[in-house]
Amino acid sequence: MNSTVKTPLERLNLTDRFLFAETMDDPEAYEAMVGILLENEIELLERTQTEKELRVSPELRAVRLDVIGMDRGGQVYFTEMQKTNTRNLEKRSRYYQAQLDVSLLEPGCGDFNKLNDSCMILVALFDLFGCIVILLWGSVRRSQVLRYGTEP
Repeated sequence: MNSTVKTPLERLNLTDRFLFAETMDDPEAYEAMVGILLENEIELLERTQTEKELRVSPELRAVRLDVIGMDRGGQVYFTEMQKTNTRNLEKRSRYYQAQLDVSLLEPGCGDFNKLNDSCMILVALFDLFGCIVILLWGSVRRSQVLRYGTEP
């Protein structure tokens, strides 16, 4: 007996895993979303990857990124849609960033300056930091929290 609940397509919204992945699989949709959120147009180098698994070793825990893309300048964007507060997002995000960084360098490369710039976008339906956060983005050099109705 199958106990899976099937939600009709017309009742889904972008916070639903299936619809988010299907929408972000379209490079134009992903470019538009990232451009709006970061207030900066991007042009992707290749097609986005949704539900991308990164595993550095069969013995270690893998991560699954909701959406990952790279722009023409080599900057990597990875985006997560978070419906519920799992109370571990700060450390989970750090782990995801580490896995992404490991996957960007060739084995044996000791020059960490060859790491691509990266930007993590967390879209959350809850107030992660107690200040009505709608978007958290960051890179190696900067981080910023954007809030409704306030200056960043």
